[in-house]
Amino acid sequence: MSLNWIRGLVILGTTLLFSAASMALPSQTLQSGQEYRLGLISQVLEDPSQSLTLADVRQQDNWQALTSTNANFGFSRSAFWLRSNVQLASEQLPNSPWYLWIHYSLLDEVTLYRCAVSFDHSAMHDEDCEELGHTGDIIPFAQRIIPHPNAILPIALPDHQPYVLYTRVYTQGTYQLPAVVLDQPALMEQLLLDNLLRGGYFAILLVMGLYNLFIFWTSRDTNYLRYAAFVLSFLLFNMSYDGTGFQLLWPNLPLLNDYALPLFFALNQLFLCLFVVGFLQLKENSPTAYRFYGAMMVVCLLFIIGVAWLPYAFLVIGQNLLSISVTAIALLLGVRFWWQGMPAARLFTIAWLMFIIGFMLANARSLGLIPTNTLTLFSYQIGSFFEIVLLSMALGQRINQLQTQELSARKAMLNSQADAIRYLRNYEDLYQNSLSGQFQLDHNAVIIKSNPAWQAMTGDDQSHHKNNERRAFRDLFAPSDLYPLWQALEQNGHIQGHVAPLLAQGDTSQTPKRLSISIRKGLSGEEAAWIGSAQDVTEKYQQQQALIRVQEEKTDALRQLVMGVAHEMNTPLGNVQLSNSFLADQLSECQFIDNKDALEDAQAHIQIGIERLKELTQLMKQAVLLDNARTQQSIVIRDWFHDWQGGIQALYPDSRITVHIHTFATHWHCYAFALQEILQQLVDNSHLHNQPENNEVPPLRIDITLREQDDHTLTLHYHDNGIGISTEEQGRVFLPFYTTQRQKARSKGLGLYQTYNLITEVMHGHIHWGEQAGFDLWLTLPATIE
Repeated sequence: MSLNWIRGLVILGTTLLFSAASMALPSQTLQSGQEYRLGLISQVLEDPSQSLTLADVRQQDNWQALTSTNANFGFSRSAFWLRSNVQLASEQLPNSPWYLWIHYSLLDEVTLYRCAVSFDHSAMHDEDCEELGHTGDIIPFAQRIIPHPNAILPIALPDHQPYVLYTRVYTQGTYQLPAVVLDQPALMEQLLLDNLLRGGYFAILLVMGLYNLFIFWTSRDTNYLRYAAFVLSFLLFNMSYDGTGFQLLWPNLPLLNDYALPLFFALNQLFLCLFVVGFLQLKENSPTAYRFYGAMMVVCLLFIIGVAWLPYAFLVIGQNLLSISVTAIALLLGVRFWWQGMPAARLFTIAWLMFIIGFMLANARSLGLIPTNTLTLFSYQIGSFFEIVLLSMALGQRINQLQTQELSARKAMLNSQADAIRYLRNYEDLYQNSLSGQFQLDHNAVIIKSNPAWQAMTGDDQSHHKNNERRAFRDLFAPSDLYPLWQALEQNGHIQGHVAPLLAQGDTSQTPKRLSISIRKGLSGEEAAWIGSAQDVTEKYQQQQALIRVQEEKTDALRQLVMGVAHEMNTPLGNVQLSNSFLADQLSECQFIDNKDALEDAQAHIQIGIERLKELTQLMKQAVLLDNARTQQSIVIRDWFHDWQGGIQALYPDSRITVHIHTFATHWHCYAFALQEILQQLVDNSHLHNQPENNEVPPLRIDITLREQDDHTLTLHYHDNGIGISTEEQGRVFLPFYTTQRQKARSKGLGLYQTYNLITEVMHGHIHWGEQAGFDLWLTLPATIE
């Protein structure tokens, strides 16, 4: 009894003396069934050089007290030493098994030392030091004392004396030390629970990944493939993060631990971006977010490539920041689409909200921004568990939505098919009963289908169809009529209102029918290469020809009248000229005659009248179309107009005359003399009626534009900036002898009359007035161009 009392007194004195000698270093008595946070019973010493030995640190006096339950030093290039004073409680048996458990597997090296304490002259010294264990992810897994993904080292205390525990930690990643000291029963209990939770969590991830792969295999929806890739890569990432991958997959290759975590982290972020893009259909719903995630995928690929050569700390920090950005934007997009009414966005948003909260807590803990505790330590697992369950529900809802949409699409397709059949029947009825001829051609221009109206127009008695012989389209028209038609089809793929006469079929005494043909290229999926329609314009053509003959008869009658008047004027005009010449000769011979001056003035007036009558007679002859105006020749369009512009500009240097050519054609087979006369008369007319009375009037500007149309006609637009012409005068300006400048007009009102005849009779064109201010005239001229 006295011996036990003495031994207890010695222990108590030693403890008090130990505490007094190191006031800054707390001492902890280890009680059975208790768990002690290492951060609360330890001091820390930073080793920037990573070279301090145990003997060196024992001599250091700059130890710092830890201020948190779980030590977290963030990223650092230093090594760290922890010092703890412990001793067994009196009721504990010597060598009772205690353990140091660090709940973080990404530490390169962890070494535990135990040093006994002795006293010499009231001074405390550490002696009899012993290494209790050495572990870390750079050491093969088989060398671990306790086969667990975390660092677990035994603490052997042979007696009830105080001991100092030194723990040296070094890593390239973040310094997180959520460490506890606990006895063997507590360790076994927690290991059982930890293995159960980890195994169940990884089993859920594996099952969900394989399940979504199976759904992808059956539905071929790539969203399930992306989600399965995301879940499986997250499984590998978590196994790398908590050391299970090192334990089960590569236990003898500790070097892979430096690459596995950043590699699987980057892959997980890549598949996450792909899943978000596909699930929310960002390409259609949000192009900006689509481009953002595209850029993030490029960054992920760069991280994957850089795993082999970029610093570990840089990879971890960069990927954590990338992960925070990607997941935060995914949450915001989910909220946005939920607000817009997307059915699957509600569960997507809730799932990512749960995951992101845990994800961001874990990332912040990795960066050392928040302390390490149970919640932050397992935030990945907690958040991802809810995320996986909720996203699976969202994908299930998506399946139901897709099935509903598919059923609706099938129903709509059946309705569309029924409508198409009904429309096809109606179209067939319209096709067969149409008054206009309808036909279809194959690639060889053979008629493969036609309606009764076409057959009636072309005289087809259906015998060809009964004998399975099809009629060629080229057999119905002359080659000269088909050439411009096929040329237009090759260039434009369609032609509108091409008029051509049918070749005589049977009775050649009848007038051949003329058809107005429109053809377009067959669309994709249509059986016919060309689809066309035709209208019988024979009667209309005959009416036009009758009008043309009437107009020609009127023109011929007018020409004969003008020529007759001019011819009849020649004889009396010649007699008057002869008499006037005789009078002039007589007056010149008579030197002494009364009123000689008056007679000479009268004779001069007679001569002026004669000259004016000659000029008028000449103009009347010119107004009747000359033979050379009816001679066609081929001109180089741009060269001809350039030469004409240069010549006319020299005649009127005070005016600005511009010519614009808008056609790819180079040659024009036309009546060049008539074209020159037309342009000359128009320019003369503009200058005659727009002579400035003072210098304030802007100079005359004439614009001439030649443009090719789709129907192979040319439009010539003539416009000046002069005073223009009233609507009332537009109907009379082309009549013979009509002019508002009779005293100044050199052509005496026959210039525009001659222009009209050249346009309509020689060039077979049409005239219509424009709406711009000034003299605005449009000429439509049929043309043969190349």
